[in-house]
Amino acid sequence: MIIHISGPSGSGKTTLGNRLSKLPNTIVIDTDDIDDPNSIKIINKYSFETKKDEKLFDKELEKLNKEKVNKILNENKGKNMIFVGFFHAGMRNLEKKVDKGFSIKIDPNILWRQYNLR
Repeated sequence: MIIHISGPSGSGKTTLGNRLSKLPNTIVIDTDDIDDPNSIKIINKYSFETKKDEKLFDKELEKLNKEKVNKILNENKGKNMIFVGFFHAGMRNLEKKVDKGFSIKIDPNILWRQYNLR
C-alpha cells in the first residue's frame, strides 16, 4: 500500500510519519529527502539568469527525482510506503500509484504558532 500525507509546513506530517513508521512492514519517506539532495547536487551547474537555465535545471531535477522514487518503489516492494510532503517534480507518476491520500488541515493560528516554535 502506498499512502501520501500532505499539508502545510509545520502541520505535523513528519511527526505523524514517524509514528506510523513503527508499524510492521512500513517505511516512511519524506519527499524533501529526495528533492533537496538532488537540487543541491545540480544547483551549481546553472546560473538561473535565463529561462533556459531554469528549464534545464527543472528537467534534470525531475529526472533525478523520478529515478530516486523508482528506486525506492523497487527496493520496498511488499512494504507499506508512506510518503510525507509535497510531490515535487519527477514524482507525478507516484500520484497514480497512491492507494490513500490524506491532507492535514490545521487552524491557521495554531499553524503559525507551531511554525514559529520550530
